[in-house]
Amino acid sequence: MLGRFVFFVALAVAGAVSAQDVEVPAEVIEECNAMVDGYDKMPGCLKGGTIGYHMLEAAARDDLYGDTAREIARACAASNEGYYKQWVCLENAAEKAVEIRGMIGEEQMKDRCYRAVSDPDTYERLMQEAGDLRSRVLGDGYWSGITSYHAFEGCDDDAGHDHEHEHEDDSGGFSPASCQAYAEVETVLETRSESELRASLQSLKALPEEARLDALTDHGLSPQSVAALRSELDGDAALGAMMLMMGFLRDAHPDLFADVLTLQGESTEPMADAMTAGMLDLLLGGIMDSYRTACPRQ
Repeated sequence: MLGRFVFFVALAVAGAVSAQDVEVPAEVIEECNAMVDGYDKMPGCLKGGTIGYHMLEAAARDDLYGDTAREIARACAASNEGYYKQWVCLENAAEKAVEIRGMIGEEQMKDRCYRAVSDPDTYERLMQEAGDLRSRVLGDGYWSGITSYHAFEGCDDDAGHDHEHEHEDDSGGFSPASCQAYAEVETVLETRSESELRASLQSLKALPEEARLDALTDHGLSPQSVAALRSELDGDAALGAMMLMMGFLRDAHPDLFADVLTLQGESTEPMADAMTAGMLDLLLGGIMDSYRTACPRQ
């Protein structure tokens, strides 16, 4: 039952994950052979290393961050072992730079490296490319990508790369970008009428699967949030994302939520209905509580 209703929503709002089609670079194979302390850890090392290797190269292109990305990457490499941690270090520096710029403006940013990677449109393109690459590397598989890393604290004073951070927060793995994305999804569901939402769902279902996620920008989501959702809706990680969005739908439009379940041919026998409702309430309630803790409403 649960798999069928999650699959229904996935078809409505997300594209299919493609088969793995990215070759593991020789440098990553060499790195993983030297780094892992057990061969059972090789798949994760190879996946993360491939993503990190290609994204570090991508960030250094002239149409993205160019020489500044190379400078940040060198600093990240000095205190982070492996291509993936170095990429996470660089990506999080860019994410924080965009946040700082949004709060105080580019002209008041004193660190030249943070200032140089603070353009929100460039960051959006970087994350779009990262999401596409992640899907190509992982194919139909799953890899969480959770890791610790030493943060980049700036170019001008070459300060402190000795503070270890978690790539995802401790209360459910919600990043600032995913919090913003889910907040937009919830706002859309709360502010649109049931008839508007039904029309949107039909419109999305009529599109090819690979086009549905990008089309969410036509239904109230920002490109930044679509990029964040692309990263969330990946393999086994999609389950939590789908259930959270179903929780939003249940709270905003309970009749539409019930119709989604009915369309999946669930039993109408009263005892079965009660058991189904109770299980869903427990599952959705737990995910919603984790989300509310990690991403309090502004």
